Amino acid sequence: MDKIALVTSVCGGFDTIKEIPTQSIPYELIRVDDKDLIEIKGDARHKAKFPKMQAHLFTDADVIIWIDGSVQVVSNNFVEYMAQQVQINDIAIGKHNVRQCAYEEIDFVCAEIIKGNEYLKRRYDFDTLIDVKRYLKTLNFEHNKGLWSCGIFARQNNKQTNTMFDLWWKSEEQWQTNDQMMFAYLVNEFELKINTIDWKSIFNNEYFKLVNHNE
Repeated sequence: MDKIALVTSVCGGFDTIKEIPTQSIPYELIRVDDKDLIEIKGDARHKAKFPKMQAHLFTDADVIIWIDGSVQVVSNNFVEYMAQQVQINDIAIGKHNVRQCAYEEIDFVCAEIIKGNEYLKRRYDFDTLIDVKRYLKTLNFEHNKGLWSCGIFARQNNKQTNTMFDLWWKSEEQWQTNDQMMFAYLVNEFELKINTIDWKSIFNNEYFKLVNHNE
């Protein structure tokens, strides 16, 4: 049986530590917090993305499951289900619940910032988003190549996938913005096998629910 690790992070008080129900199969639980990330420069949101994108530095498990700090697991079968979804794939991840494209996501966030959306203004820098859009165009990244919800996923801990995640972290270090956009580019660039999970709802389904941040 593959060794499985469930990795999560709570930094800066944005989320509370959430208990995970007893699971149907064995797994390693790794919680990363501020004291583990003191060498990572930047705000709490940026720091929390280090274990998200570099989880292979925290475990030698064959399969790594990531959940954001806002995710509350509600099923005893969550770990087993996620491990099954990635069994013959590189990554298993839910599709974005609204938009289908990295460019569409950038345009939406920028438009909301212009409208005065205070939540998005706090989380994203408008000029950086425009720079990311320009950068993707210089790479000839096409429209409509997929958009995924990156708060929950399972992935293989192997050389190719880890290399892609290493570059994902480098892009986060450079841009420190919405990670979904660069994820979409990189999984296409590496031609990874993606199992796109069509959750009935990413906010509340039989496996997990999302809890609002404390901010």
